Formats: sequence, C-alpha cells, structure tokens
Amino acid sequence: MLRCQRRGDTLVRTMLIRFVSSLSGVLILLGAATVAATQASDTSQKAGPVPLKVCSKENAPPCANAPKPLFTPDPEYSDKARKKKCRGTVLLETVVGTDGVPRDIRVTQPQGCGLNEQAIQALQKWRFEPGTRDGKPVPVSLMIEMDFRLY
Repeated sequence: MLRCQRRGDTLVRTMLIRFVSSLSGVLILLGAATVAATQASDTSQKAGPVPLKVCSKENAPPCANAPKPLFTPDPEYSDKARKKKCRGTVLLETVVGTDGVPRDIRVTQPQGCGLNEQAIQALQKWRFEPGTRDGKPVPVSLMIEMDFRLY
C-alpha cells in the first residue's frame, strides 16, 4: 500500500509541476504582451511628426526641401583605425529636427575599427538650417556619408 501511495504522490507531484510550468509560460507571455503594448503606446505618444524625405525624382510628395548644413566638423580618426590603417566610408541615416539638430542616428554601412563611433560623434556636432515644406520647418530624414582617408 505504501508503494501505491508513493507512486500516486509522484504522479500528482509531476502533474502539479507540469501545470505550474505551463501556467508560468502563459503568465510570461501575457506579461510580455502587456509590456509590448505599453511600449507601443508610449512610442506613439512620444513620436512627433513623421520625418519626410528630401524631394527628388525618387521621392514623390509629400517631401521637403533639404536641410542646409551650417556647421560640419570632420570626424576624427580613432587610434585603433590609425594603427590598423583602416579607411573607407561610413554611411549614416539621421533625422534633422525642426531645430536643425541631427537625431536618431543609425549606421547603415559600417566600417569598423572605431570609425562608426567617430562618425556618429562627429554627426552629433553637426548643425543644419532645418528642412522646410511650404515654408515651415519640418523633420527630414537624411543619409550622410563620412569619409575616412589616411594621407
């Protein structure tokens, strides 16, 4: 009789562990969905106007006039890149806000050797006359190339 009870206890314990595990999984999924929904609503509230692209043959309206660069300091070479004699072009995507300051900087064509970080640091210092649409400043999405050459 003791053997039967032990087997029964083991079976009950196993079933209980499985139930708790599956319940934990469901709770984790519900928690993740709640967090994702909260983050999505936070982003939609924080996001301002959608950045426009610069008017060109490829970009049909709605588009904007390009921001004009006012201050464009060159990027510095990192010590690592200088030692390894790395060179090349880092392609960055950014949004120039209505205040002429670049935001949301992303590297779209990396080079490595610390050049990506140097390009981002340099672009953060750049200042623009904001892009316009119908004479009003608007955020504009831009692609910026930073060339690194050793002479």
